[in-house]
Amino acid sequence: MQRRRWRTGAALCVAVTGVIAPLGCTDDEQPPAKEPATTTTTTAAPLLGKDFTALDLMGFDQQFSGFLDLVAAAKLGDLLSAEGPTTFLAPNSEAVEALGTERLDALRADPDGALGALVRRHLVEGKVSYADLVSGGNRTLTSVGGDELAVVVEGQSVTIGGAPVTKTDIASENGVIHVLGGVIAAG
Repeated sequence: MQRRRWRTGAALCVAVTGVIAPLGCTDDEQPPAKEPATTTTTTAAPLLGKDFTALDLMGFDQQFSGFLDLVAAAKLGDLLSAEGPTTFLAPNSEAVEALGTERLDALRADPDGALGALVRRHLVEGKVSYADLVSGGNRTLTSVGGDELAVVVEGQSVTIGGAPVTKTDIASENGVIHVLGGVIAAG
């Protein structure tokens, strides 16, 4: 399974760099030294037709590894691959690490409670694009966990639940991903 995931991720990074570039292709996705890189004659069009869920796309990029670790610990990966549409407010790994070891350990110790609530707080039903966020002005969004998330717009800068939006509109089969530079705290 791991080998298949690498090949899919590497193919995406090579063949669709213009589409997946905001996610970035890391050195971890380079082929092992003993296995030569393959050249594909397939154009990007067939890959673009392939559907990837938010879980798939986040799995291709190290910036989401901290968030995905929390999702896995809470056993809520199905929320990231559900039909949707869903808006995924995914904190980058630096934001997750900024919680500190003590807080992360406490969250992992309560996967059905605090950790599950944290993961659900980062998902909003429906597709909310960056343009929707900016044009909607200051308001609240309701997470799938029932939390009210304050959206604050200042020019082209947006925060959701106090966390800055750092990258936007990463399209997936089941919605859209916005990268956050912080973790949304309980309200």
